[in-house]
Amino acid sequence: MKSVYSLLVVFLMAIYCSCGGAAPESESAKIEETTISTTAPTLSDSPDGQVSKERFASLLSSMTNPQLIDVRTLGEFKEGSIEGALNIDFYNDDFQSQLKSLDKDRPVFIYCKSGGRSAKAYKMLKDMGMEKVYDLKGGYSGWE
Repeated sequence: MKSVYSLLVVFLMAIYCSCGGAAPESESAKIEETTISTTAPTLSDSPDGQVSKERFASLLSSMTNPQLIDVRTLGEFKEGSIEGALNIDFYNDDFQSQLKSLDKDRPVFIYCKSGGRSAKAYKMLKDMGMEKVYDLKGGYSGWE
């Protein structure tokens, strides 16, 4: 009985569509627009993890208990940093072990001076299994 009902529904839909029963143009446009907007990547979905200064600040302030890591040297860090940042010097011999000590369940926000070191740190963190990692595009130079 279900197959007869299904066949009838398909038949009626075919007749309806062949008689010009398509959705009005404005409704079709809405459907297409919705599909595009829900599948478009967001800034946080970039393959290299880089996010703009505005997005970085917004995400950082909106997340519970984030880990903000400055991978510049101690000298660079002392000249100025983002409030609340922890300094883990990229050039230290124990840099990777310090990264491993970060909590994998908390988001990590990283930056350096202009983006080179933090891009490498981003890759290391992702390779370690960190899922939520955000790299400040342009580094601290772009933040100021």
